[in-house]
Amino acid sequence: MQHMYNKSTTLEIKIKNRQIAIMSQNECDIIACISAFERGCNNVYLVNENGTYSGYAISRKSFHKLWESKGNAVVNVPSIEMQEYEELPYNDKISSQLIAYCSANEGLTEFPLVTCEGVVRSLVCLGSKDNKVDNNTCMPWEVWTNWHVPLTFLLNYKKIYISSLDDVNVRSFHRYYSTCLSLELLSADNINDALYGDDNLLIYSVDVYPESSNKINIKLLFNSINSQASKIVYNELYIEHSNIAFLGKTYVNDLARIIYLLDQGHQVINVISDTEVFCGIITADDVRNVFPCTNIAIQNNYIPFSVSEDKIKAEWFELFRQVGSEIPVVVNEKVWGLCIRGNHFAGRCLKYEKEIQPLYWNLISDEIILSFFSNYNNVLLSSTASDLKSLGDRLTECGISVCFFENTLINDFLNGCFELLIYGSDVWNPKVIPSFDVRKVYANMLAEEIKSYLRKNRVAFYYIDIENTPVSLDGRIEIVPVPTQPAIVVGGERVVYTVYTDSIAGDGFHTVGGRRVTVGNSAANKKTIHLFGPCTVAGSFTAKDEDTIASFLQSYINDANIQYNVVNNGNPGESSISALNRIMDTLIMTGDIVVLFGQDLYKDIPVFSAIQNSSFKDIFDSDKYCRGKVFFDLAPHLTPLGNKLLADYLFYFLYDDMQKSIDSVIVKTLAEGLKTNISCDDALKKYLASLKVNKVMSNKIGAIVMNCNPFTRGHLFLIREALKQVDFLYIFVVEEDSSAFSFQDRFEMVKLNCNCFSNVVVLPSGQYMISRITFSAYFNKEDLQNSTIVPAADVRLFGKYIAPYLGISKRFVGEEPLDKITRQYNMAMKEILPEYGIELVEIPRIEDDTHQPINATLVRKFILAGRLEQCHSYITEATYKYIEKNYDRLYQRLASFIRNG
Repeated sequence: MQHMYNKSTTLEIKIKNRQIAIMSQNECDIIACISAFERGCNNVYLVNENGTYSGYAISRKSFHKLWESKGNAVVNVPSIEMQEYEELPYNDKISSQLIAYCSANEGLTEFPLVTCEGVVRSLVCLGSKDNKVDNNTCMPWEVWTNWHVPLTFLLNYKKIYISSLDDVNVRSFHRYYSTCLSLELLSADNINDALYGDDNLLIYSVDVYPESSNKINIKLLFNSINSQASKIVYNELYIEHSNIAFLGKTYVNDLARIIYLLDQGHQVINVISDTEVFCGIITADDVRNVFPCTNIAIQNNYIPFSVSEDKIKAEWFELFRQVGSEIPVVVNEKVWGLCIRGNHFAGRCLKYEKEIQPLYWNLISDEIILSFFSNYNNVLLSSTASDLKSLGDRLTECGISVCFFENTLINDFLNGCFELLIYGSDVWNPKVIPSFDVRKVYANMLAEEIKSYLRKNRVAFYYIDIENTPVSLDGRIEIVPVPTQPAIVVGGERVVYTVYTDSIAGDGFHTVGGRRVTVGNSAANKKTIHLFGPCTVAGSFTAKDEDTIASFLQSYINDANIQYNVVNNGNPGESSISALNRIMDTLIMTGDIVVLFGQDLYKDIPVFSAIQNSSFKDIFDSDKYCRGKVFFDLAPHLTPLGNKLLADYLFYFLYDDMQKSIDSVIVKTLAEGLKTNISCDDALKKYLASLKVNKVMSNKIGAIVMNCNPFTRGHLFLIREALKQVDFLYIFVVEEDSSAFSFQDRFEMVKLNCNCFSNVVVLPSGQYMISRITFSAYFNKEDLQNSTIVPAADVRLFGKYIAPYLGISKRFVGEEPLDKITRQYNMAMKEILPEYGIELVEIPRIEDDTHQPINATLVRKFILAGRLEQCHSYITEATYKYIEKNYDRLYQRLASFIRNG
C-alpha cells in the first residue's frame, strides 16, 4: 500500500524527548494507557522486565480492540537505533527509514529511538510542515463558570466522569466545575459504570472508548455550553463570589463610610450583623433618595439560592428592575455571592474597570490640570477611594486646595463652602455646586492630552459620539430587533466572546492578536487608520469580517487607490478610558489617523469641548445616511447596512487627511512620549544606577521576572532551561509586597536556589516590573479573569530602559494555559518586546506526578494545612529548608494574608 507521505510532501522530522509513555508488557493498565493518550501520546511502548524495548506498543487505534471480546491491542512498532543517526533530526537516512516504516505500518507516524542497550530514549515523528495542528489550545471555561446554563446542560446526568486530568482542557473544566458538579475521575473500579451505566456521562479528550458508551468530547462540550449559554446572553446573569461590599449594621448611618464603598464601584452594599447574618442591602439610589439625611432604609432584596438550582427565574429580573445590576445571593442566611446583570461583552462591572484601568493622573500635564481646576478655590472630593485619592495627591502637587468628605462636612457642602465636587458615585442630591464624575473628568483630560500629543506629531485625531443618537426617526431609519442569538459562529456554534484577547477563527469571523480582522489590508500600504471603541467598532453584531466598519472603509479606500490600511482595534464593552489607554500603547506613524468611538467624552465638562468630532445623530439624521435598516436598537449597535453607511461617511470625512503628503516616521507611543510613569524620571534613573554594579559584558544575556510565592521546582526548571540559551541570566524578583510570602522571604529563597549558578544574578524588580504602578491587574488576577488588561506600560518600561541598560536580548517566561491575565501579559510581551530587539521565549511548564503543572498555590495550601512534608515533590530542597526553619512566622503571615483576602 502506498503511504500518504511521498517525495513531494514537505516533511518535518521531529525528535520528541517529552511525553513518552512506557509500560511493562506484563501489566496492561487500561487507565494508564488512557492517561498517556490524554497527555498527547500516540503510542504506549511496552518494555521487558529489564527495561529494554520489546518491539511492541499499544496505539490509539489498536486500543479500541480492548473493548471487543478477546481483542488484542498490542501491535508491532519497529525501533530506530540511536547511534546510527547522529545528525538528527534532519538526516536523509532516517527520513527514508521513517517513510518505509510508515508505509509498512499503516496509521503509525511515530517510532521509538533506542540506545545501543535497547532503552527507549526519544521518539522520532514524521509529519507535514504544512499541516500543523495545535492541540494545546486552552478553552476559556472561566467565561461560563458563573452562568447557570452549563449546569442545565450537565445536571441531566446522574453521574459525570472525566477521563483524566492529563489534558489541559479536561483539567481546566474540572478546576472550574468541581465545586458545583459531582465529577468523578475515571478509574479501574468505575470504568464499566462510566461507560455503560444508565444516565452517566463520560467527558474525554481523546476518543479511545467503545461506540456504545455515553460520552462527549471536551471540545464538543465547550461548544455545546457556548450554544446553550448564548440563548440567554441578553439576559446576562452570572454569579460573582469576590469583591463584595459589606457593612456592619451598626454603621448604616455612617454616610461617609457608605459613600466610600459606593465610590469604589460597588452597586450594592450588603448589611450584615455581628455574626455575619445578612440583614439587607443599601444601593446608591437609597442614599440619593434621602441625601443628605442619614436615615437610609435597608432593602430586604436578595436571591435565595442552592447550588443545584440552575433555572433562571423570571422574578429575579423583577428584582433587577428594583435594585440595579447586582443582587446578593443568600445561603443559610449568609451572603454567598452576587448575582450580576450587566453587559456580558464587558464581562465586568464598574468596580472591575476600576481595578483594571486605574487613573494615572501623572499622565495629565499641569497645564491641563490647571485649565480646569484653577477656576475653583476649594475642591471637595467625595471620599478617599482609590480614584479620588490619587486625584487629590495630583491636585496637591499642582497647588490646588482639596478636602476629602467626612460626615462633619455635610453642612459645609450644603452651605456652599466648597466650589467644586468630584465624586465617584452620584448620590449627591441636590448638587448645590458644580459636580463631576471623577472618571469622566479623567477621560476628558486624557483625551485632550492624547489629541494634543498626536496633532503635534502630525497624526489626525477624531472622536465620534455613538451615544448621541438620531432623534428624528421619521420612518426613513428602521430599527431591527436585537438578535435572539449571537451573530458570531465559531466551530459551527453561535458564541459570545467577552473580550477579544486571543486569535480566533470562526465562520467568517477572525481575530488576530486580539484584533478583528479587516478584509482588504495590504502590506504595501505604509499608513494606517486606527479605529478604537467598543462593540460598534469590533462588530459584535456582525457575523462576517467583511461587514464591519473597518472592512467597508478599507474597501472604499482601495477603490480610490489610496494607500492606507484600516486597523480594527475595537473591543466589546470597552470604556473610553480603556480605549484611550490602548491608543497610548499603539505604535503610530506620522500621517496616520486615529478615530475614537465613545459615549462619555466631551459632555458637560467645561474647557474640554473644542475637539473636531461627530456623533451618530449628526451622521444618521442627515439626508444622505438617514435610510434603511441601520440600527439593531437605538444605537450604538449597527447592522451591516449601518456599518456600510458609517464607513462611507468616514471615507469622505477623512479624505483630506488621507491626501496629505506626510512621510511615515515612527512616533513614540504616548506611554513613552507623555510625562508619565513610563518616562525615565528621577526614580527610574536612580533604579537603573543601582543596577550598574551588576552589569556584565556578554554576548547573550537573558532575564526572568519572577514572583516566587514561594520558589518551586517549576521556577528552577525555568532558570535551567533559560541558561541553555544565554551566557548570563538576570532574575528580577517582584518587589511589590502584595503576596502571601513577603518580598524579603521570596528574594531570600530565590538567592538560596541560585547560589549554584555562577552566571546568574538575583535583583529586586523595583517599582518598574510587575508592580501596582505598572501592572496592577497582576495582583487581582482571580477577580479579573474575564477582563481585558493593558500591561503594555510594564512591558515598554522593560524594553525601553531596563533591557538596553543591562544588554538583555531575551526574556523568558513559563507558558500559561489557564491564567488569562498572565497569558495576556505574555501576549503583550510577545508583541511589544521585538520592537526593542528583545525575544520572548516561552518555556513549557513541568508537571507533578498527577500531570498537573507545578504551581505555588498548592504549596501554600499544604503549608496552611500543616502538611509541609507533602511539599517535597513541588519545591526544591533549599526552599523546603527555608520554610521549615521559618515555619511559624511564614504560617502566620500566610494565614493572615488569606484571612484578609
